[in-house]
Amino acid sequence: MTVIVLEVYEALVEAGASKEKAKAAAAAIPHGDRLATKEDISRLEQDVAKLEHVLRSDMSDLENATKANIARLELSTKEAMARLELSTKEDMARLEKSMREDIAKLDKSVAVLKLAVFTFQPAIVALLVKLIFFP
Repeated sequence: MTVIVLEVYEALVEAGASKEKAKAAAAAIPHGDRLATKEDISRLEQDVAKLEHVLRSDMSDLENATKANIARLELSTKEAMARLELSTKEDMARLEKSMREDIAKLDKSVAVLKLAVFTFQPAIVALLVKLIFFP
């Protein structure tokens, strides 16, 4: 017999019913194995309360861990951005210096070419005339 059926049986016997009648009445309870006593319900309520407490605690721990992870991620991102900014500035400075040097070399080459053209212009014209008219 289940607990509830047994309780009904015992209550009927105490009330003065014969054991056979009490047994028959208790056995007639439909779905007796699915019924719960006040003690069962109280235990279930306590279990639910414990689970709610554990869940709240776990949620709080998860929230704190998430906040800590976000803070670490933000710090890491800021540090990475600062390193990237510094690296970019250094790269730009190197590029600018290299471009200035290249422009200075180009200016020298143009100056040399101008000197050559204006200094040797008659010789160049004579050479071109010779090449064109006297192959």
